[in-house]
Amino acid sequence: MIESCRYCLRIRGSNANRLRGGRRRRRCPAALIIGGLCALLFLPPIAGAEGFLQTLLKITGISRTPSQQKGLDSELQGEIWISRVDQNRKSRIGSGAGYRSPLFTPKDDFIIALNGNSIVRFPVTGGSEQTLHTFEAPPGAPAVMKLVGFNTDALDQVLMIFEQADGLPLVKLFSLETRKLTDLRYEANNPDERRMVDHLVGWERVYTDTPDHGPIRLYVDITVERGRFGFMRKYSDVYIERRRGSRDFSQCDRVSCGQPSLSHDGRQVVYIRALK
Repeated sequence: MIESCRYCLRIRGSNANRLRGGRRRRRCPAALIIGGLCALLFLPPIAGAEGFLQTLLKITGISRTPSQQKGLDSELQGEIWISRVDQNRKSRIGSGAGYRSPLFTPKDDFIIALNGNSIVRFPVTGGSEQTLHTFEAPPGAPAVMKLVGFNTDALDQVLMIFEQADGLPLVKLFSLETRKLTDLRYEANNPDERRMVDHLVGWERVYTDTPDHGPIRLYVDITVERGRFGFMRKYSDVYIERRRGSRDFSQCDRVSCGQPSLSHDGRQVVYIRALK
């Protein structure tokens, strides 16, 4: 780039020398073209040039036509559980609690999740927790809210939501390789973009191209029960919807479960189960 721009200057300088002595000035097309290219090369990159909505549609589980379901269990944290789509067999991953928003990695060999301000990882087959990255959280800094899904165009990138002090969500891509955060800016006054941000904050996930099971929709539903003395009991469950209809997938027996995500092969669901 620098050599090209030096070439621009050499062309312009030689033209200037020839024009001395009162000769009529002529424009050099080559100099104009190369000069324009040099200017373009040094322009700063445009953030979000691809478009906010187009970028989000490359994230696993994000629907083109999101429902109006809001984030029902954003405060839920607990144990990580895995269950197969076609069986009732469940297994717990890790031995701790306090985890949030688990995801399968692109090869389905690990689970990543949030634990406080850290992204941690577990082997799907069982094993100890490994901390991949911890986000600094000085006073007033946006809080780490959730993991959303992986970028199908760059499989080392995971979409994340941070929350500002005023409650406004920030959307970012985080690279698990470079540890770099990239802002995805959106217009809060744009109804389409705001509807998509609400979709990201919520827990409805839609997978249209699973290999074995066709389209799958995962969502969270809340049950409210009135006790003997008028006390209200509220808990959530993970539901799965397929062509044959929807059903209570997690069956957590009045213990809140939520934050589901489907494996990339479409055969397993990971979710959070609260402590009793």
